[in-house]
Amino acid sequence: MKFTAEIIFPPESDVERIGGEAIALIARDAEAAGFDAISFNDHPAPSRKWLAAGGHDAHDPIAILAFCAAVTRTIRLIPYQLVLPYRNPFLVAKAFASLDVLSGGRAVASVCLGYLRSEFAAMGVPFEERHSRMDEALEVLRAVWTGEGVHSQGLAYHAIDQTATPLPIQRPHPPIWIGGNSRASRERVARVGQGWAPILNNELAASTTRTALLADESAFERALDEVRELTRAAGRDPDELEIQLNAGVAADKGPDAELERVERFSKLGVTQYLRPFFVGGADNGHEDMLRFAEQVLDVRDA
Repeated sequence: MKFTAEIIFPPESDVERIGGEAIALIARDAEAAGFDAISFNDHPAPSRKWLAAGGHDAHDPIAILAFCAAVTRTIRLIPYQLVLPYRNPFLVAKAFASLDVLSGGRAVASVCLGYLRSEFAAMGVPFEERHSRMDEALEVLRAVWTGEGVHSQGLAYHAIDQTATPLPIQRPHPPIWIGGNSRASRERVARVGQGWAPILNNELAASTTRTALLADESAFERALDEVRELTRAAGRDPDELEIQLNAGVAADKGPDAELERVERFSKLGVTQYLRPFFVGGADNGHEDMLRFAEQVLDVRDA
């Protein structure tokens, strides 16, 4: 199993603690500590109401990952997760290709459906079109990254032999990971994904984020079995999928409890364990990240 450090900024974070010097140190330390990847959230226009209810701020994910690329050498760069439907897919294809080239082939195109109606409204995209826009955008990304001219008529674009270079270093393209717990997300993974990125949640979180409930390990295991069945039915090998699970922060953050939890999910088939760390606010997420690496990563590698 590999590990992703998800760096989260609480609302009204201390600017110095989320500025360039602080982020460069976090990225270098995450790489040196043995994390396989570093991740940042995507919220270009969150509402004050959502932030007050427990939401979080974010840098632009591609911008901050490109910054991290410049100060690291090996760590993978993964947004958690880029909301694809309210973006023009040609701009997304260009951004990921640029990130991949600038990082020497370390980008992962982890994308999701999105759930905040107000953010869709601010982006000028009808919330009701998010599923259809997601599917057509996934097709555009893969078409652009072939290097051939793209001919496509979408909901918000009309491509007539469009191309985009430079192409990504990773061929045929950066891995596409699909976020979300729903049946629709699992079907997209089976069709076009190289990875699935679900999240453990409770009933309130499932309702708030408009996704399926995955409350415990048994529910996750059943959902993963379905992903594998769907992938086989699509004529693809499910063993080639990466499975990145966001299991949140354990109630007991002691080293034995954390390590035991990691081991359980590893046995269930998780290949990439995402652990959130909160920086910029009252919690010292940087120190928490280093402590997790010492208590879990170092012990597993010993």
